[in-house]
Amino acid sequence: TLKPFSGQEQPADTAVPDEIQRLAISYEGDNEPFFKHMVSYPSAAVRQELVKKVDRGPKTEAYNRQAVTALRASLLDPNADVRSAAAYKLREM
Repeated sequence: TLKPFSGQEQPADTAVPDEIQRLAISYEGDNEPFFKHMVSYPSAAVRQELVKKVDRGPKTEAYNRQAVTALRASLLDPNADVRSAAAYKLREM
């Protein structure tokens, strides 16, 4: 079960690490690592950017199910910008 972020935030200017960027654009069956980082990475700016990248995955039922679960968890994020981005993505789906 994905749980929303709770803990110590990194600085707002933290860049999305390359390894996580790659997860956002290379779907190889199970995209759980990407969604895990999307809801739990210790930087609200990174979590928000990952939420925005959800639509880069394949439009399969399995991917959409994972995406909706992660986006729902992001609706409980302590950061309003992350919650807003998640709500927007859910409306798009």
